[in-house]
Amino acid sequence: MRRIGSAAFVSVLIVTGCLSSDVSLSDDDADTEAGTDDSTGVEDTSSGPGSSSATGGSTSVGGVTTVAPTTGDEESVCDATPLRVATFNIEAVSSPGSDPFVGLAASIARIGADVVCMQEVNEGEEEWVSDLAEAAGYSVVVLANQSPAIGGDIYNACISRIPMELIASYGGSALSSDPSANDVGRDILAVRVQPEPGCYAALFTVHLKSGGDYEDLFRRQVEAERLARGVRLYRENRPADGLIVLGDFNEQLDDDDLGTSLDEVPPLPESYELGSDIDIPLRYHPFDVLTTQGFQIAPAFQEDSADDGTFIGGNFNSRLDYVIYGQALFEGAEVYNACFDNGDDDDPPGGWLPKEGQPLSCFSSQIASDHLSVFADFVLP
Repeated sequence: MRRIGSAAFVSVLIVTGCLSSDVSLSDDDADTEAGTDDSTGVEDTSSGPGSSSATGGSTSVGGVTTVAPTTGDEESVCDATPLRVATFNIEAVSSPGSDPFVGLAASIARIGADVVCMQEVNEGEEEWVSDLAEAAGYSVVVLANQSPAIGGDIYNACISRIPMELIASYGGSALSSDPSANDVGRDILAVRVQPEPGCYAALFTVHLKSGGDYEDLFRRQVEAERLARGVRLYRENRPADGLIVLGDFNEQLDDDDLGTSLDEVPPLPESYELGSDIDIPLRYHPFDVLTTQGFQIAPAFQEDSADDGTFIGGNFNSRLDYVIYGQALFEGAEVYNACFDNGDDDDPPGGWLPKEGQPLSCFSSQIASDHLSVFADFVLP
């Protein structure tokens, strides 16, 4: 069962330093994030346009959006509830009506996911994200914090057709016992979705550090360690929720660097501050931090192909984008490439995932981004 709907309006949450009280650091060596409102558990220093959420979980006062934290009273109860999610490094939104915008919106609509989490939204594109969501048929948008200097001018976002609320936009200090930590380039965006009344799943969206130098591996692993901690803490607080991690890991499953020992701290950017809770040496393996918690990596290939590549820019085709799941039953996944979209779909495991509308021209994927989207179907038991 897929949920198909048009966006009568688009609700946008732009957050800064948000941390819901039930998922703030609660283990013995952690301090609660400073600067939060005691009544909400969420810092209300957001800049940019604020509006009320379609979930009813947020309010807007004077252009500042605050999101009411989940309280722990809403125990997730699912009964074979379907959920389709997608990750998409979009490179940029581009102006509404432009060829890249049209190709991106068409690709998202064709996939038909309940929730699409995106990487590389550029600063200044907030309104265009709302336009994109509306064009693709999505009604709720959550934007992560703008990145610190070490992360550049890009950040993560999620759009949804189903009720969605913010959990947190996690920077380094939010997932560290060291309040001075500044070691996550792009905030890890965590949202909680409700595909059916009373049934919940959490999605953690990441865009790990790119590059193949020692410094890049070191920073990428530190970000993965932060992600793993956030996921573990959420699991401890809400063990009944489905839990999915998705995004651009900037790493391949067969990379020779996996397993490398990172024995020393490399030269780092001036504003980078490694949290004192990170122990050296580190073992480089950004996937293992999740698989050792019982997560599994969803296998995904382009339609009618054994090609699992998701990065189509440059001179090579490699897999950098993943959907990794725990506490959910995997049904199937696909790397969406319009060039192979022939409209001859079948339910897995006998074929490729069903899609919405008509097949797109190859041009749609070529102009949408330098990455391809990965989408996956799950059942929440």
